[in-house]
Amino acid sequence: MIQRLILLSEKPSGQFPDTFHHMLTRAGLHVLKKLASEEIQPKGEADAIVLAIPVDRLTEYHPSKDLPLLWCCDGRDPHQLSVKHFSPPDGLLFPGMDANQIHWALRFSAERHQRRLRLARENERLTRKLEERKWIDQAKGILCQAKSLSEPEAYQLLRKHAMNERRRIADVAASIVNVYQLLDDKK
Repeated sequence: MIQRLILLSEKPSGQFPDTFHHMLTRAGLHVLKKLASEEIQPKGEADAIVLAIPVDRLTEYHPSKDLPLLWCCDGRDPHQLSVKHFSPPDGLLFPGMDANQIHWALRFSAERHQRRLRLARENERLTRKLEERKWIDQAKGILCQAKSLSEPEAYQLLRKHAMNERRRIADVAASIVNVYQLLDDKK
């Protein structure tokens, strides 16, 4: 549950950041105001970060991937905004939101943040698997050529060798490919 927020702005005070500061404190949240140039300690100081900065400057700020990120929207028509290469925040806050709306926005933002982290981990895992698959396929091709084996036989040889050495099949495959490239470069 989000209770402590860092309100990040470009100016220490001003109508826009102050409006959101008052709105968030009235909702019963602990709000720490910081300048965008200050250091942020992820997971130590707060449960989420709220950006009170103009939309055209959003791409310049990447405060933390460890905390949910919300943006204080100034209410302009989103179709008029052109922000390129911008990863959307986990949530939005608007002027005039009541405490209940703020708490729902924070709850949905926290859930979206957790989902985004899970998807990023899954993406890393699948990318790693794909890379391993490439090593295995290359090693199978080398074994097929060098030992005149069929593809299933080459895979079984890789698998058996990996089990005998108590190594992952991808590691054995990478070793075969690296040695083959080393020998091939010497020709």
